[in-house]
Amino acid sequence: MELLDDFLRNCKLRGRTERTLEGYKSTVGEFLNLFPEPETVTSDELEIYLETLQKRKLVIKTQKTYFSAISTFYEYLIYKKIAIANPVLPFRKWYLDKPNKSKRKQLLSVDQMRMLLNSIPDDRIDVIAMIMVFARGGPRKQEFLDLRKDDVDFQRKMIKLPQKEKRYNQIILMDIELEIVMEAYFDWYNQHNIYDSPYLWIAENGRRLNKNDPNKIIQEFAEPVGLHDPNGPSERRLTTHCFRKFMTHHFTKNGMPSIFLQLLRGDSLSDKAWKDNYLEPEDLIDNEVRTCFEYTAPPLLCY
Repeated sequence: MELLDDFLRNCKLRGRTERTLEGYKSTVGEFLNLFPEPETVTSDELEIYLETLQKRKLVIKTQKTYFSAISTFYEYLIYKKIAIANPVLPFRKWYLDKPNKSKRKQLLSVDQMRMLLNSIPDDRIDVIAMIMVFARGGPRKQEFLDLRKDDVDFQRKMIKLPQKEKRYNQIILMDIELEIVMEAYFDWYNQHNIYDSPYLWIAENGRRLNKNDPNKIIQEFAEPVGLHDPNGPSERRLTTHCFRKFMTHHFTKNGMPSIFLQLLRGDSLSDKAWKDNYLEPEDLIDNEVRTCFEYTAPPLLCY
């Protein structure tokens, strides 16, 4: 399909990731199979396409992802003067951009986090380590899943996250609590890593965790202690992203300067005072940021 190939080539020139390109290829390719002349597509035909997605029981978030890819495709068509307008924009606003009931994420208190950790049996150090890494470093789920065992540096007390488009600094610091937990996790890991996986996070059967596993595992232990309601609003459900909120809130509450927290979260520093500083993030972390981190990290374990 020549038009699709040209679109993907253009996206690659614009620096889109391989993962994004694969998503565009699948979604836009399916759309072009239904509507081989996209410049003539009407709102009625977009309604037909939406119905096909709904029949597949795709959630609203996934439907939005599909239409976002198609909208990008139409912007390309406009750029190439193949189409004169993007019909997806008004259609998406009318059908998909509905106000959500609530987007607030649950914020655990330090006592609630301690209760959760203390409820987990000692032989599930894998779950304790998972929660501690999320609570101390606030990685996004895919950053967490892509970690390899060699990314843990006990000598420098750091965990180095893989390079991602949205992350500026790749370092998670280890305080004494996280260091103890990760050492115990490596003992567990070496016993369970029967497939010799290079990835850091594996299940009890030795397989690498998939994208749905972290939430499932955390919720398995959070629900019995009242910290996860699978049928409740978002502020009563516990997901990996809640720990990023936990980190942000409690480090700030304990006195960490916002610019240090921004660095540890991996946010861009382009608009901050030290944007012209020649130090790398690792250099900054090895000095005052590490001291501040260890001072403001809320104690969570009894070791």
